[in-house]
Amino acid sequence: MFLNNGWYVLGFSNEVGPELLARTVLNQDIVAFRDANGRVRALEDRCCHRAVPLSLGKVRPEGLECGYHGMVFNGDGRCVFILGQSDISATACVRAYPLVERAEFLWIWMGDPALADEAQIPVIPFDSASWRVGRMKVTVQCDYLLLLENLMDLTHLPYVHSATIGSGQADSHGAAEMTVERTQTGTHLRRVMRNIAPPETFAALYGANGLIDRWQDLQFISPSIVLQCSGFCNAGELDETNAPNSGQIYYIVHGITPETDTSCHYIASMADKMPPSDDQSAALQKVFQEDIQVLEAQQRSIARTGKNRLVSIRSDRARIELNRFVERALAEEAKASQTDLVLEALV
Repeated sequence: MFLNNGWYVLGFSNEVGPELLARTVLNQDIVAFRDANGRVRALEDRCCHRAVPLSLGKVRPEGLECGYHGMVFNGDGRCVFILGQSDISATACVRAYPLVERAEFLWIWMGDPALADEAQIPVIPFDSASWRVGRMKVTVQCDYLLLLENLMDLTHLPYVHSATIGSGQADSHGAAEMTVERTQTGTHLRRVMRNIAPPETFAALYGANGLIDRWQDLQFISPSIVLQCSGFCNAGELDETNAPNSGQIYYIVHGITPETDTSCHYIASMADKMPPSDDQSAALQKVFQEDIQVLEAQQRSIARTGKNRLVSIRSDRARIELNRFVERALAEEAKASQTDLVLEALV
């Protein structure tokens, strides 16, 4: 089950230009296009005439043209042109989805359009004008919750990422100072490791040498964003009250958007204050490829054996809180939906 009433990352803004963007989200096929005013619009990727994907069509000044019989749909999903037919029924339409272009991301609302509040879109604390930004997107063959759990339990770093961001002593990760808090929008995890050797990625990207203090601050923001602020400074210099203002700092926006029940889109952006280079995107992709191998194997195992014999350990605190939040949100959404059905029946 998925949360419908929330903002998901459909993709990056530059994915929609003259080209269409076709993507499956929450088991629903979506097509995005830019209208004549340059605004990105999102429609159901299925013509209401003969069910051909609209992503096989073309953008016209009036909207999106179906590539089969030429019917044109505007950004609201209403058919505005049928060849040889001037009267067009209101039933000739496709579903339109609220979509907002902000901070170089495309944010889509999959639920009730009346509830789509743009103020709920997470604030991204960087921009490409003043930060070096690296991006990546990939489709992973696993349940999106497995990926969210992976991000909120970083004790896997010395094992899965032993050659990159997790290199060094595993004991340092096991002994990390960890706090987990429930928030109004999800879960907040903070980890601090002091007087440790820098991982190889820090040495390559930032020239780190000698012992460091390292922090990792991750916020799960419902329904499927993890906003990360991490960094390091010389050992002994970390003051938790002003960590974001000292040392080397980097942000990562992890957009985890469900595709199907067993696959998801990972759409991520990483920012730091270093000079521009291709090393950052390459490093991000290398690290995540290490995750993919484990996550997809985990999904295959769960598909065969289920989750009923899995146990929890100390480092699972943030993962457990995340799942509890999602379960509560799903229950609340289902209850609201049932209430709406009852009210409709009474009317």
